[in-house]
Amino acid sequence: MEAIEIQSAFPTLVLNPDEKMRTQLITSTFILLLTCTISTSAWAQESQQYVFSMMEAVRESPAQIATQVGEQLQQNGYEVLSTHEISVPDACPYTGWVVSAVATDLIGQTFDMNARTAPYALVDRVAVFEDEQGSHTTVVNPQNVLRTVFVDASDSSPFTVMRREKLEQSLQMGEGRMFGQERSRGHIGKTMGVMAGGPFDEKIQVFQTVSDMDVDRVATLLEQGFNQSDMSWGLEIIYRLDIADQGVTVLGISGDRMESKSFSIVGAGSDKLRNDNACPGLAHAAAYPLEVVLRTTADGTTVELIDAMYRMKMFFEDAGKWAFMKNMTMPGSLADEIKGRVEAALSKSSM
Repeated sequence: MEAIEIQSAFPTLVLNPDEKMRTQLITSTFILLLTCTISTSAWAQESQQYVFSMMEAVRESPAQIATQVGEQLQQNGYEVLSTHEISVPDACPYTGWVVSAVATDLIGQTFDMNARTAPYALVDRVAVFEDEQGSHTTVVNPQNVLRTVFVDASDSSPFTVMRREKLEQSLQMGEGRMFGQERSRGHIGKTMGVMAGGPFDEKIQVFQTVSDMDVDRVATLLEQGFNQSDMSWGLEIIYRLDIADQGVTVLGISGDRMESKSFSIVGAGSDKLRNDNACPGLAHAAAYPLEVVLRTTADGTTVELIDAMYRMKMFFEDAGKWAFMKNMTMPGSLADEIKGRVEAALSKSSM
C-alpha cells in the first residue's frame, strides 16, 4: 500500500492507510480534551473579571428567545419584572430585547450582604439581540458587578459566586464567552485620576426627600407622571420592584435615545471579534434599565440613584477613555432629566 505523509508543525510522520484512521482519532481526542481543559480553566479564571457573558448565536428571533428566557427564569425561582424591546442606533437593521428579573429567594441575603447598596444588586438582566451571525443571548455577569456594588467584595465571595451560578444554570448557559471591561477587583478607579471612581456606596446620590409620603405613594406618583414629560432622552419606567419588608422600591428606567446613543458610543468595545458588525454595541444592551431607588428613612422617603458617570463606567468603560471624553456631558444630562421628571411627577400631588 502507498504510504501517506501527514504534514504538521511536528516532525513528519509517515503512516500507512491502516494506521491513518487510528491516528486521526487519537489526535482528535487529544485536541478535544485540550480544548475543554483550556476553556474550563479560562472560564473559571475569567468568571469574575468581565462585565458580560455571551452565548453562541442561534437562528430563532430575539423575541422568541426573550420569551423562552423569561419562562426559564420563572421556572427557576425568578420573578420576571419586564421584557422590553431595545432602541438601536440609526440605520441598524437589527433588534433586541432585555429581560429583567429578580431571584426572589435571594432578596434577603442580598440585603444581608450590604443593606445600603443591595437595591442596586437585586435585578439580573438578560439581553437577546441580532447580528450578522444570528441571535445572541448575553447577561450581566453577577459575580463581576456584585463585587463592585458590595464595595469591592472578595472574588470568591460565596454569595456572588452563587448568584452567577444560579443565573447560568437557570439559562443553561454552559461556558459562554466573556467580554466587556476586564477588572481584577470590584473597585472602579478614577479615569485619568479624576473622573468617576471610588467605592460604590459613596456614589449613591440622594436627590429628593419627600417627608409626607411613604414609599408606595411616591412610587405610584412616579408611575403616573414620570413617563408623561416630553424631554430629550425618552426615559420611562420599565419595571417596579417593591421590597416591602425593607421599605424599598426599585424603579427600572430606560429610554430610546439613551439606549441607542450608548450602543453607538461603545461600539464593539473591547470585543474585537465584533468590530466589523453593523451595530456591535447591541451586545451591551443588558446594561439597562438603570435603577432609581426609593427608600424609607427617618426623614421620609428618599429618591436616589448612582452617580450617572460612575454607572456608565461600570458597564461601558471598554468604550475607551476617548469615547468617554467626547461624551462627558451625556451622563449629567441623563441624571438631570431623571431628577426633573421625578420633581415634575411629585409636584402634581400638591396641585
